Order: sequence, then C-alpha cells, then structure tokens
Amino acid sequence: MLIRGDKYQFIKKFATINCNENLRVGFSNTFNQLTDLQYYYRQTFLALTLGLQYSPTIWSHHFRDYRFHLLNDLLSHELPLSCYAPEIEILRNYDIETNNTLLHTLDVYLKSHRNESHTADELFIHRGTLKYRLDKISQLTSINLNDPDELLWLHLILRLSDLEASEKTQV
Repeated sequence: MLIRGDKYQFIKKFATINCNENLRVGFSNTFNQLTDLQYYYRQTFLALTLGLQYSPTIWSHHFRDYRFHLLNDLLSHELPLSCYAPEIEILRNYDIETNNTLLHTLDVYLKSHRNESHTADELFIHRGTLKYRLDKISQLTSINLNDPDELLWLHLILRLSDLEASEKTQV
C-alpha cells in the first residue's frame, strides 16, 4: 500500500482498525521514485517476515528495525560470527582468563565514535587508563585503531554479536 502524507497518522488509524483483528503490517524506508517500488516492496516483505520471526507479538514492523537481523541472517548462514572477526574472540578469551574488560572497552570506544573523552567517561576510567587499554587491545590483536574500515567491520560484528546474544536470552 502506498502512503502519502504522515506515516504516523496511518499507523494510528491502522492501530484502531487492528484492535479487533490480528493483522500485521510491514513498512519499507520512504522513497520518491515509483520506478524503485519493487525494491521497497521487497523491504516491506523483509520487514514483515523478519518481524514475525523476531518480534511476533508486535503488529507493526519497520525495515530499519531489522537491518541488523538481515545482515546477521546473511552472514551467519556462511560462518559463525566469530569467524568474521577473530580479534573479538581473542579479546573475549583474554578477558575471561585475566578477569579484564578489553572487549567491553573496545565496544564502548567504537560506540563513542572513537572519542576518547566520552569513552573514558562512559567507562568511569581515567583517559590514561583508556590509552593503556587501547594499546593492549592493539598489541593482543593487531587491530589498527586508525583504520576506519577495520573499525567499521569490528563495530558491525560486535553489534551483530549483541543481537545474537539478545536473541538467545529471549528464547
């Protein structure tokens, strides 16, 4: 269904209708070119399919909410996530063996867009301690903390790992 105008008004009206029915709806990203309809229809279908799989009690499913689920499904069909970034396993094992938090430090650092002040504040540590931990991470894993492609990949795999872990706890 094509929606003109405010999507939230549509959702509100649909919610009223849906009170008595067991209907589900999927939403694609917004688009302007009718020639792209086939791609956005596919997004809608994926949103609905993934939504029913991962959030069956919710009636409204937006493609943007399932982007990481889609990536996770695509990647995990080939290999376990740990194979895509062995550095993460190295840090996870090191943290277990030494009762440390280097993996969490890397995760917060990446979520903070490499902002050391913000990362140190989030971790409640001194910036010097953060610098030490980042050096230790590089030393253990050979991660280049100045390579944006490597950091993007690690951030993506960490996000997918979080998603996978949250799905396991919900089951």
